[in-house]
Amino acid sequence: MRYARTFFLTVLWAVVGMSLTTTLYSQSLVELARQERAKKAQEGAVKVYTNEDVGSATSSPAAPAAAETQAPAAPTPGAAPQASGAAAPAGAQPSQTAEPKEKTPAELEKEYREKFAQLRDKLSYEEKKADVMQRELNLMQIQNYSDPNVAMREQYARTEINTRTQEIEAQKQAVEQAKQAIADLEEELRRKDLPPGWAR
Repeated sequence: MRYARTFFLTVLWAVVGMSLTTTLYSQSLVELARQERAKKAQEGAVKVYTNEDVGSATSSPAAPAAAETQAPAAPTPGAAPQASGAAAPAGAQPSQTAEPKEKTPAELEKEYREKFAQLRDKLSYEEKKADVMQRELNLMQIQNYSDPNVAMREQYARTEINTRTQEIEAQKQAVEQAKQAIADLEEELRRKDLPPGWAR
């Protein structure tokens, strides 16, 4: 009787302890969710554009510059000498502002590292796919067919095995293409005289 009572009290304390921890844990999750929602509300505060904002933006000097760049694109044949002389000074300003800005080394490094990561992921996928196909082919070559008709047909024609072999050869070509893409990108790094460490 005494052991049963001790056992009952132990189980009761365990249940109470578990319920308290789940209650406290759920409260902390609720607080965490509230904090995240507050952060998103602060980050999500963006400028809302109204009709007044759009109306003042149309009177900015960017709109006439766009019209000037479109004007030289379609000159009339009779007015070609006059239009080209007048368009040269106007065309010089938009070309200076429209030049793409030079990428910083950090941006270039990030871009190349992302490219290499994508190419390595593709190579890994292609190699794994080729490995699985090779395993399936090996299994097909030693497999016992329960249907004797299929076994007899495969014994002479080997159509499934032949098609799988062709698929494996095509997959090996895909692996080689993925390796070549990585080599080409490494060569591009070398030609542009960029650090080879970006390929890692």
